[in-house]
Amino acid sequence: MVEMIQPKPLDLKAIERAIDAALEDGIKTVEGDIQRVTANWKQENKPTLSKTGPRIEAGDRVITLKTTDAPFVYVDLGTKGPYPIPKAGPKPGGLGPFQIGYVPMTVPGSLRPLLHAVRYGPWVSPKQVMHPGIKARGFFQMSGEKLDLARLITRRLKNLI
Repeated sequence: MVEMIQPKPLDLKAIERAIDAALEDGIKTVEGDIQRVTANWKQENKPTLSKTGPRIEAGDRVITLKTTDAPFVYVDLGTKGPYPIPKAGPKPGGLGPFQIGYVPMTVPGSLRPLLHAVRYGPWVSPKQVMHPGIKARGFFQMSGEKLDLARLITRRLKNLI
């Protein structure tokens, strides 16, 4: 005797909730990456992240994580150089003394921060310097690329079957 297996009716609301939950999982992963890479930053330079969604945008389910905090945006997206830094700072008529060499806490292409920035070289007090610019770190892009959203969605949908 042959038994027929009756498929469960599709619960579209449950599927939407599963996809939203997978998007939330993905956002939490990206947030964790950003918090980890900025863990050693000064408190005033750490980014405040804001999340919107999930929502439908142009037929796609979308969730957005962003920040407008200038120090993070400059490091994440980079800046063009060289550009002059004029007379300003703690000393009238100059930038104040600083060391010429510098190794930043983060490097392009990595979500792993160094323990701290390193300054080296002779101390100088110029009236103006030419800043070389900041190489883009691409934290959001790297975190998004390593995120396997299809796997997260598949795992959530399997729970419905």
